[in-house]
Amino acid sequence: HPQITAAEVQSHLAESAPYILDVRTELEFERGHLPNAVNIPVDSLRSRLNEVPTDRPIVAYCQVGMRGYLATRILLQNQRQVQNLSGGYRAWDLFQAK
Repeated sequence: HPQITAAEVQSHLAESAPYILDVRTELEFERGHLPNAVNIPVDSLRSRLNEVPTDRPIVAYCQVGMRGYLATRILLQNQRQVQNLSGGYRAWDLFQAK
């Protein structure tokens, strides 16, 4: 499945304004998230697909990668252009701390 690194996401945020999809729980999201991220927990994703754009690249992420992987599979099956953030929010947090 398509992956993207934290560094690549950082550059895409400046250039192409991808749709940033946080598939963690609401509580995890409230504790910190990527800029402009939209929170749709992975368990709700199938029923909320209409909220996810079809005309923009999507970056999905969770805490470390597993839920992001599941979300990426769901979105690919539903004709979305999507990449999973490798290492999830934890990798993003470490990248930002550098």
